[in-house]
Amino acid sequence: MLIARVMIDAGDVAWIESPGYGGAYAAAFAAGAEIVGVPVDADGLKIAANARAPRLIFVTPSHQYPTGCLMPIGRRLELLRFAEGVGAAIIEDDYDGEFHYEGRPVAALAAIDPDAFVFYVGTFSKAMSADIRVGYVVVPESMISTFELAQRHLGLLTSATLQTALTEFIERGAYLAHVRRMTRLYRERRDCLIRALAEVVGTRLAVDVPAGGMQLLVRYTGLTDDSDLSRRLLRSGVVARPLSKMFHHRSQERGLFLGFAAWTNAELVDGVKLIGRCIL
Repeated sequence: MLIARVMIDAGDVAWIESPGYGGAYAAAFAAGAEIVGVPVDADGLKIAANARAPRLIFVTPSHQYPTGCLMPIGRRLELLRFAEGVGAAIIEDDYDGEFHYEGRPVAALAAIDPDAFVFYVGTFSKAMSADIRVGYVVVPESMISTFELAQRHLGLLTSATLQTALTEFIERGAYLAHVRRMTRLYRERRDCLIRALAEVVGTRLAVDVPAGGMQLLVRYTGLTDDSDLSRRLLRSGVVARPLSKMFHHRSQERGLFLGFAAWTNAELVDGVKLIGRCIL
């Protein structure tokens, strides 16, 4: 991740959500950071008062990865104040923030305080197609020239033709219409998956119902090895990532991370039946 390379030196402390996105961990590790896995609760990342002060904080406040929780405004303000107090930069990864199903979206950290040292990261590959490998980052004004220089040296360039086509798609209002249409579809699929899980496995799995996004987390307190279950499901044709592999601190929590956006309702129901057979 370009931001990690630019913003931290070897030995600097980086806070990563736990459970959290493995790509952020890998980027911080590659930059030589001392990584601290900070637990999350129902409101997202909790300020770790006893941990070493970070130079960099990575968060997914719109839909925490993988729990799906939405960070409320109070926690966001707390995080911004803390980061300012210790002189830390924040990477705000809004990887699928276009899809929101419950209530109203909360303003991005970068929008709450324009003067804060926040790097807002997004992508079009989730909202549109995985074939459109176009990401973007909104950086503090003081860092624009630094990032332009870093981008030129790293060769991270996107086709001008693709950028032009994407710009026209947005300006014509087609992108907004697409997001609205897919939001309705994905919400229907999310609800279908939740109903199927309730019918097939009942209370054996506790579902973290996400306010948005394209996947959800199910927890299973009786599961001793969710990695083994994930492997067995994969052999049956169901992709379900184990929750235990997403922690960056010690935890006994177990569960499965299930996507729903790419499947029809019938396919989701069939997948849940396979999960039920493995668990029951």
